[in-house]
Amino acid sequence: MPIRPLVCGLTHSLPVLTLENGMNVPVPSPDVSLALAAEVRGRRRALGLSQQDLADLAGVSERFVRFVEQGKPSIQLDALLAVLDALGLELVVRRRGT
Repeated sequence: MPIRPLVCGLTHSLPVLTLENGMNVPVPSPDVSLALAAEVRGRRRALGLSQQDLADLAGVSERFVRFVEQGKPSIQLDALLAVLDALGLELVVRRRGT
């Protein structure tokens, strides 16, 4: 079954850190982590994949997939992006209010 892209848009209002270059970076909160967890878990189940299946597709450990689905707020971005890619999801970053 082909995987159709689905935008995983998380548009919660987050506190931000301002970097030296002036860029504002949102600080993850439990609400965002839980929303992402629910999106990943729901998409995985809709595709009929086990956590191990998804881990194999994304090239990450099953433990990492479990952490994502539990909403663990501190995870590696590169591994998270691999999981989202394997599910046909993408993470969209945009300025608030757009």
